[in-house]
Amino acid sequence: MKKLLFMFFICAFFSVNAQVKFNVEAHMGYAFNHEIKVAEEKVESNTVVMTQFGANVQIPIYKGIYGETGLYGKVYFAKGEVRNSEFTSTTLRFDIPVLVGYHFLDKYRIASGISVSNNRDFEDFNISKQDNLRINYLLKGGYAFNKKWQLVALFQRNLRTSPDLYLLNEPKSTVSLGVSYTLN
Repeated sequence: MKKLLFMFFICAFFSVNAQVKFNVEAHMGYAFNHEIKVAEEKVESNTVVMTQFGANVQIPIYKGIYGETGLYGKVYFAKGEVRNSEFTSTTLRFDIPVLVGYHFLDKYRIASGISVSNNRDFEDFNISKQDNLRINYLLKGGYAFNKKWQLVALFQRNLRTSPDLYLLNEPKSTVSLGVSYTLN
């Protein structure tokens, strides 16, 4: 009986594994806040550009419905002004998304879910400190212009309440466009 169950799981794994899609993606976008303050002073001209690179796996669930997860690196380039002082910053974040999506009309897909990323720089990251992790809501859409390449649009919104200081270099909302390449 154990051998029969083992063979069943092996066959099930390979039948599902044959339909799994592995993708690499690159995005570029704009991040924005509403009014934020640092030391009770309003931040002026807060401009943030984001690039994101990573890989994901799409696992079919049922008739066009799929689950998606992966690992991404995001780099934020920010600049702004507080009173008469200008600032610039570059911030690296790692992001792990978990989405549920739907493929429709052969060329389109839409997915929604959450992602977890570090909210502090790596040298300052400590599990006992507050505000270590950021939870984002994700809405992702794609259009396949051939079997390997897709145009991808992504909206991210921070769900946690973070002090404004953390929003200077990684704002509450991000909109980006990119491409996705299917490896298999």
